Amino acid sequence: MFRAHFGQARKLWTATEVLDFAAEVGLDPDEAAEALRSRRYRARVAAEQREAPRLGAHGAPFLVLDDRFAVPGAIGTDKLLAVITRAWTDSHPTPQPLPVVGSVEGGCTPDGCLVPGPSAT
Repeated sequence: MFRAHFGQARKLWTATEVLDFAAEVGLDPDEAAEALRSRRYRARVAAEQREAPRLGAHGAPFLVLDDRFAVPGAIGTDKLLAVITRAWTDSHPTPQPLPVVGSVEGGCTPDGCLVPGPSAT
């Protein structure tokens, strides 16, 4: 929408213009029209507008990734990819094996596990 408005000088001020654009980008036209009519996202948009200055937004574009990274203004694709990758990696760490506590006498096979007998004290 940003590129259409600022880069292509498209008018996106009427409901018809917005709905035409929504269809072009692959949104369901009926769902988009219902969202506009019902103002389904009005409270969410208002909340984000109130939150934006606290996050450092002073213009557009302004991206927030994982509620931890702010990207004010346009940046190159390499930098954008790097911050997206970092946000993803930080929130999806590589699984690590769990530490084994104690030791297991015997062992497990596809037929079952050996259970150690009572210890002699």
